[in-house]
Amino acid sequence: MEKEPALQEENNCYHGGESVRELGERFEWISHPVKAINADVLDAWFSPAPQTVELLRSHVELIARTSPPAQSKGLVEAISQCRSIPESTIAVGAGSSDLIFRTFLHWLTTDSHVLLIEPAYGEYAYVLEHVIGCRVDRLELKRAHNYQLQLERYQQEMERNYDLVVSVNPNNPTGSFTSQIQWRKLLMVTPKTTRVWIDECYIDYVDNDQSMESCVSEFPNLAIVKSQSKILGLSGLRVGYLVASSDEIKLLRQRTPPWMVGMAGQVAAISAMEQTRYYREKYEVTNEQRLHTEAQLCLLGLDVIPGIANFFMFFLHRDGPTAKAFVTACQKHGLYLRDLYPTSPCLGRYAVRMAIKDEATNIDILKIIGHVLKTFT
Repeated sequence: MEKEPALQEENNCYHGGESVRELGERFEWISHPVKAINADVLDAWFSPAPQTVELLRSHVELIARTSPPAQSKGLVEAISQCRSIPESTIAVGAGSSDLIFRTFLHWLTTDSHVLLIEPAYGEYAYVLEHVIGCRVDRLELKRAHNYQLQLERYQQEMERNYDLVVSVNPNNPTGSFTSQIQWRKLLMVTPKTTRVWIDECYIDYVDNDQSMESCVSEFPNLAIVKSQSKILGLSGLRVGYLVASSDEIKLLRQRTPPWMVGMAGQVAAISAMEQTRYYREKYEVTNEQRLHTEAQLCLLGLDVIPGIANFFMFFLHRDGPTAKAFVTACQKHGLYLRDLYPTSPCLGRYAVRMAIKDEATNIDILKIIGHVLKTFT
C-alpha cells in the first residue's frame, strides 16, 4: 500500500521547534522517554501546582468522559475574581493563538492597515499577512534603546491611521518590558479609532500588577491577551483569555463555538489560579536561574541580552557560526535552542533564544553550549 504524503506545514506558522519533531508527534516519548532538552520552546519548566495535579489524577476518568461547560462560565468567573476585572470583559480560548486567530479574523480584512511592533511572536505576522492578507507596517525595536518602544517614534507612526497596533509585552524574543506607566503614555497618543493589542503571555514572570488588563475600561480600544497555559504549567491543556471592552467581548462570544476549552483545561486552570503562593515561588526561582545562566553565558564570551521572563536572547559573534549552524551543532548533543532568524529576521542570523529550565538542566545546557563553542574555535 502506497504511503500517504506527510502533512504539509509550509503554509503554517513555525511552532514548537525542532525538539517537537525529535520527540515525535504520536507521543511514543511518554512511555519511552527521549533524552532531549527542549530549550527552544517556552513551556514552564515546573509542574502545575500539586493540588491541581492531584485533582486531575484523582478524577481523570470523570474529567475525560464529561463534556465541559459550553461557555466556560466558571472559568470566566474565576479569572474575574482572581484578576479583579468584570466578567463581561473576558473571553476565554484554547490558548492565546486561538484568541489571536478568532479575534483578528473578526476585526480585520484585506483592507486593514496594521502596525506590528517587532521583534514579535511569529504567529502575528503569519495571521496578519498570510491568513488575512492585511497591509502590515513594522516598527522595529532597536538594541540602542534596549528594545524599548520609544514614545516619540511611536507617536510619529500614529499619524498613519492604523486599524490595529500589535505589541508583545514582555517582548518575545528580546525579553524587554514596557511598564504600565509607559503604556498609558503610548495609549494617550493613539487615535481612539486604532485598536491596540498587547500580548502579555509572560507578564506573570515580571509583575502581574503591571498588566494593562485593568486599563481596558479607561481605554476602550485596548485588548489584552494572556496565556494561562504558559504561566501555570498547563501548556498541554491550552487555556488563555482575552480582556477587552464589553462590546468587543460580546461580539467575539457570539462568534465563538461552544466547548472551546476542554474539561481538563477548565478544571486545571480554575484550581491552579487558587495556588498563588506556589506559582509566585516558581517565578522567583525562574528569575534567579535566568540571571545565573545569563551570567555564565557572558563568561563564555556570548553577547547576552538580559531577559525578564522564562527566556532570554543572546548573539553569537559574527566571526563565528551563524545561529543556524550553532543550533544544529547543539542538537547533536540533545540540546534544542531557537534560531531566531526564521521568525525574527530583523535580529539577523546570529541571534539565539533559550528557555530557562530547572537548575540541573540549566547546568547541562551550559556544559553543552561551552563544548559546542569550542568546536567552532
